[in-house]
Amino acid sequence: MTNSTIDTPMPTEIDLEREVLGAALYHPGGSSAALRLLSRGAFSDDGHQKIYAAIASLERAGDRVDIVTVSNVLKKHGWLEEIGVEGIKGESYLNALQYEHSCALESVEARAKIINATAACRQDILAYHRAISDLYTGAKSAEEVYAEIESKHGGTASAASEHKTKHIRDISLDDEVAESGLSTGFEAIDNMIPGLQKGALIVLGGRPSMGKTALALSIARNVAIRAGKVVLMFSLEMTEKQIARRVYGAEARVGIHKMRDYKSSPAYSERVESVRAQLKNAALLINDNPIITVPNIRSEAKAIKSRYGLDLVIVDHIHLVTPDRKSNNSNQDLTQISRALKILAKQLDVPVIVLSQLSRAVESRKDDNHRPKLSDLRESGAIEQDADVVMLVYREEVYVRDNPLLEGQAEVIIAKQRDGAIGTANLRFVRWYASFEDVQGEALAKPD
Repeated sequence: MTNSTIDTPMPTEIDLEREVLGAALYHPGGSSAALRLLSRGAFSDDGHQKIYAAIASLERAGDRVDIVTVSNVLKKHGWLEEIGVEGIKGESYLNALQYEHSCALESVEARAKIINATAACRQDILAYHRAISDLYTGAKSAEEVYAEIESKHGGTASAASEHKTKHIRDISLDDEVAESGLSTGFEAIDNMIPGLQKGALIVLGGRPSMGKTALALSIARNVAIRAGKVVLMFSLEMTEKQIARRVYGAEARVGIHKMRDYKSSPAYSERVESVRAQLKNAALLINDNPIITVPNIRSEAKAIKSRYGLDLVIVDHIHLVTPDRKSNNSNQDLTQISRALKILAKQLDVPVIVLSQLSRAVESRKDDNHRPKLSDLRESGAIEQDADVVMLVYREEVYVRDNPLLEGQAEVIIAKQRDGAIGTANLRFVRWYASFEDVQGEALAKPD
């Protein structure tokens, strides 16, 4: 393989191209159908591209499309004798298309879909070939090539072809209204938002020590263990071992400080091993790569979805994600990452929860007991715009440590909800397990 040519023949559907062009010449309305469903670039044969261009010019002018008019346009551009195959050129080829190759008008759409799919395949081959050539020549780094392939093949082109323009009367309302999202496992939160919706970007913000990761992990446990769904968590701050200790500790009711040496206690060891057996049937997957880009996240998530299925993605946290193309402006980097995560949620068709730090402005504010606001999101413009839901974790006990009445009280402030109301869900924070629970339930006892 050279840097400029591809030795293997490219995939084509020459016979189908002939049938569609023949239908455009033979059937009244056939040319309109071909123009609506195809583009010039979809045809692999250069002569077919020129015939299509001639038909398109006639349609735009409102002129009749037949062999005579198409021949005249081809003659005008000096193309007529360039179309056809050996032995059958020019008008003879157009006659052959019309009378020997034309398909039924109702078959044009099915053939057009195959032609489009084959054209997309050729484009993918060319894109991969250019990427490999760039690696050979050193024109681009491996990371740049990987990012370009992901952006081209990660769903942008295919999604555009799948999402067709619809008349408003043909858009269903029933499914949208009736379908509830993935339950968080917290009644207080689920009463505020209609679950975690597919394709939604949910931002979970909070100051350090408020419990962002604890709440994200509590939701992950509820979804994976209680609901039996597949959860993929990217932990850029904590190691997989730290995450595992939190999960096992919360499920086994063993305090975080005891998890390091739980084997020294027969009672703790028995509880942890019991949880380990339960977790064999739970799909809670952890990736603790501390240097990761959104294309890396997308690639891993797509692989997991293909192998196991996928219901929820969690990223902890957005300010630690490495930008695909780093700039000298952190706000621009965050804008790029935020938008890419929103696109990722739609491509994967799963909810994506991304954790975010809040600005220090919360600490200097005296009113309302440091309760966070939407504007407290760090470099909030991009995150606030892309998020479908913004939840802010607040525990007053972090600031008022000498009031026992505040112990465990936690608020999840719904600061933004694209399709719903804002408000506050009250939860209980169990600090020795670094876990959250509904207020209505019986409080978890302090571990031995």
